[in-house]
Amino acid sequence: MKKIFCGIITVYLFIQYEAFSQGSWAGTIHTTTKPVSSPPKPLNPSSSPGYTGYPVVEGDGGESKMAEQYLKAAQLYGEAARKTKCEANRIFYSAQATYHSCLADQLRIGSIATCTKPTQQLIYCADDNEQSLASSESLERDSYAVDQQIRQRAASSTNATNQALYEQQQQLGETIKDPTQRRDYLNTINQYQSQQAAVNQSVEAVGGLIAGLLDAGRQRREKAEAAAQKRAAYEERLAEKREEAREAEEARAEAERQRLALIRQQRDYILSPAKAKQLPSASINSQTRSIYYLPYVVLNETQIWLADEPFAITRYADGSWPLLRDVEAQIQGKLQKDYGLADVLPVLCGYYIRMEEAQQARTEITIRSLKQTGFMVYPFSFGSPNAEGQDNVSTDFWGEKKDTSGQSKSAEKQKSKTSFWNN
Repeated sequence: MKKIFCGIITVYLFIQYEAFSQGSWAGTIHTTTKPVSSPPKPLNPSSSPGYTGYPVVEGDGGESKMAEQYLKAAQLYGEAARKTKCEANRIFYSAQATYHSCLADQLRIGSIATCTKPTQQLIYCADDNEQSLASSESLERDSYAVDQQIRQRAASSTNATNQALYEQQQQLGETIKDPTQRRDYLNTINQYQSQQAAVNQSVEAVGGLIAGLLDAGRQRREKAEAAAQKRAAYEERLAEKREEAREAEEARAEAERQRLALIRQQRDYILSPAKAKQLPSASINSQTRSIYYLPYVVLNETQIWLADEPFAITRYADGSWPLLRDVEAQIQGKLQKDYGLADVLPVLCGYYIRMEEAQQARTEITIRSLKQTGFMVYPFSFGSPNAEGQDNVSTDFWGEKKDTSGQSKSAEKQKSKTSFWNN
């Protein structure tokens, strides 16, 4: 009889453990994730094949195995009902045999019969277990020790779902009256919870590793973002400095432009007494034999090189005038040779009909330069060119050879023309 009871209890606990594995136990954790709440029980047990309090998932491949287990449990419950000496336990075993047989039919042949879950409880029966009285104290001690482990695990659990599950399993164990069954149940629950705790620890370790990897990735991202922000800030500061440098350069260029404009304005004021350059022409009064020019040179914006005396050019006998570009070239050569002023282009003011007018212009320029800060007038001398016209010149104003056939034979060989400087 004891072997029968142990077999029944083993089958009962095995079925309950399979219910844990198939997700049929309320709130049991079967994955590495946080335990989820139990699925709702169907209102009608017949609406779910293999009704065990929670629906069996169809198509999971476990229907045949569960049917075999239900049939085996029904057979063992039936055998226990025939052998028990306690009427209350016979009713319990018979009800369990009928219930498990009904569940097996639902899975095997698709029965639609309603499988009513028994409400009877298995009671302690001394006639069924000769050693129950002798071992009751030992069973109580063992059950108490396991019960305390379950209680401690429930109290120390940091997961609210697991804590509620442990408390529910512990409370369910208290409802079992038979000491042997209660001990076996508590041992099974304790073993299952220990295994689940080990799984949870592994999950926590893996979770910690994943969290560490994620944290390392987050730190790398934050470091990269900080570097990008630092680089962007540096580029922004660099752009600001470039903009400041550009604005400073524009301001400097504008200040220089204004300075030069002011200098040119002041220089124009200083040189305003000088007439603009005019070329001599035959339209000048024929009685006028000489005209006067006042040359000057501007260096470095504020240096004015002014001839110490105006010079005169004299009309040729044919009424033409010397070429001014030749005069300018000779003045330029004189400045380079005597004063070291290379690559300068002299400016000729005039012409003036009278020497006094040219001298007055020079005096006015000198006086005005003294009134302007930063300007200097430097005198230079180049002598007085002999520009008097010759009656027997061999060329006209344009430098073409004259016709001398009407002149005496004694003058056939013409004397070469003297230079501008009478050399």
